[in-house]
Amino acid sequence: MAAITDDQYYLMRAQQELDMAALATDPIVKTLHLNMAAKYATLRERVNAEMPNLG
Repeated sequence: MAAITDDQYYLMRAQQELDMAALATDPIVKTLHLNMAAKYATLRERVNAEMPNLG
């Protein structure tokens, strides 16, 4: 199994948090998952900004 990149990991975690937020019925739990999704999305943006443009 190939290792995943930081970008892929943060994308996967953000999506998981969004999925859990969609299933949550408690507003506090939903907010928690949305905040975590935002955190992972921000980390992904930072990783992408630090990587040299290889294209």
